[in-house]
Amino acid sequence: MVDDRLDLASLTTLHWVGVVAATLSGTIHLVLGVADITSPIGVSFVAAGLGFYGAVALLLFGVARRWLYVVGIPFVIAQIALWYLFNFVGTGRSFPADAGPLGLIDKTVQVLLLAVLFVLLTRESSSPR
Repeated sequence: MVDDRLDLASLTTLHWVGVVAATLSGTIHLVLGVADITSPIGVSFVAAGLGFYGAVALLLFGVARRWLYVVGIPFVIAQIALWYLFNFVGTGRSFPADAGPLGLIDKTVQVLLLAVLFVLLTRESSSPR
């Protein structure tokens, strides 16, 4: 059961950087997904956006934070890899010239989020129990 109280006191600056990064990426995915909601890619963008938002909500409520980091790392890696695969592999487009500003912003934010998740997981794994 999820506690209905926010657990903000335990969040560090690094957590807040992750919250901003995940919220920004989630917003970009939702905007792009809703614009193309009738296609499978649009639906997948909406799902990814909701995934980012859901993770932020779980973090803010203090729910299984270590598991959020563990699951978040491959989730973000998959986001980056699939974006590159669908946009550049075999398409004749080149990176970064053809990435577009929104794609570059989103992937930069996701790389930042990935770094934050790695650091948070490392800190949690090395902290005394």
